[in-house]
Amino acid sequence: MNRSITRAPDLSRRRVALAGLLAILLLSFIGDNSLSVYSNADSGDALRQVGVTLVCVMLLAFTHVRHGWRHTSALPVSLLVVFVYCLMSSTWALAPFISLRRLASTVMVAWAVFRAAGELGPVATLQTLRNVAMALIVASYLVLIFTTAGTHHSFDDFADLIGNWRGIFVHKNVAGEFLGMAIVMFVFDPVPTPRLMRYGFLLAAVVFLWESHSKTVIGVIGLALAVGWLMRTYNPRHLSRAALIVLVGCAVALPVASVYSGRLIAVIEDPTGFSGRSAIWQYMWIYAQSHLWTGAGYGSFWQIGRDSPILRLSSDWVADAGHGHNGYLDLLVTVGAPGLVMAVLAALVWPTVLLLIDDAMPAAQRAWCAATLVFIFCDNMTETSLLDRAAVLEVVLMLTLAVIHRSAERDGRRPGAYAALGLGFMAPHAGSARRRPLFRIRP
Repeated sequence: MNRSITRAPDLSRRRVALAGLLAILLLSFIGDNSLSVYSNADSGDALRQVGVTLVCVMLLAFTHVRHGWRHTSALPVSLLVVFVYCLMSSTWALAPFISLRRLASTVMVAWAVFRAAGELGPVATLQTLRNVAMALIVASYLVLIFTTAGTHHSFDDFADLIGNWRGIFVHKNVAGEFLGMAIVMFVFDPVPTPRLMRYGFLLAAVVFLWESHSKTVIGVIGLALAVGWLMRTYNPRHLSRAALIVLVGCAVALPVASVYSGRLIAVIEDPTGFSGRSAIWQYMWIYAQSHLWTGAGYGSFWQIGRDSPILRLSSDWVADAGHGHNGYLDLLVTVGAPGLVMAVLAALVWPTVLLLIDDAMPAAQRAWCAATLVFIFCDNMTETSLLDRAAVLEVVLMLTLAVIHRSAERDGRRPGAYAALGLGFMAPHAGSARRRPLFRIRP
């Protein structure tokens, strides 16, 4: 009797966390403007902002049971440092109020994902992501079959986008990013799924991705899957061997890269390269050279009105691009080189270290996390999602980091990766002393 009474609040908190995570995923993936004309304009996305705020209030009110700023923050110290620096950059931003609003949106999304994932645990968190992926793939095919809104048309898009599949998503590039994430999910199956269902959705995602003609995702998904396969066979006890293999690989890759660097530079310098992205990058690099250490301030390079730095550099179509189609350059021109370095360290380097030393994470989860990280960071070479509010891959990145940090933290009898490094103070806290997955999945 007493046991059922003590477990009831835990179950209620997990239900609230599940509802919050579902809301964040749906607001990010489809928002309030799916099946509409795609636009790069920063319209404010009122529904998304209100929705994220309500989710944060709900999670703060119903999942917080322990006191202290560490438990309230839910975020790891590495990400907190990045967000504090972004906040500092708002003090010199060209549009400080816009900068603060955009930063607040980014921080709230990250906090909500970490808080919800901390309550649910890695298994239920990944199961939720998988179920959402399945539902949206089915919905996208239904839109394609029964409506004409599932593809791009001449009246609302550029000529080279006509006929590309977008399904329920606002744009084929957004659909491509979502499908790339889904393919990684179904290939490595971090939570057990019936084999026939898994292969069926994997085939559906591959076909949809191909018909979306999302070149970036198609180009990088193979590398992501290869890295995931290597991590699936990796044993943390052989870390020294893995480090040696990486060093040898770098020694071989550097000469090869130097051979082809001339061709790559020529493509980047060509204004028509990478579907016109090179023209955008050239203007951004010009600005970065003169504002290397500070940038324009978080979120203050594009679409802040007449003071937008891009308007001082270009008056053609580049000024209406909305973002730089490169997550690293976008960070460089907004938070400068220090902010870019901190963001990469917190979102890529440190999580990779945790993956390599965490000897308790299941192989399938480790493979999924590694492949997803590689996919996101390769995708950001021609698209922008890093620290970009509720962008699809930003939310997926935060969820991946939450799974990695939650696994590395472990507060049971077995010490986690943080304890192994003597860095327990850097671990995030979800605010619950006993955390159990909402769903019990049998292998």
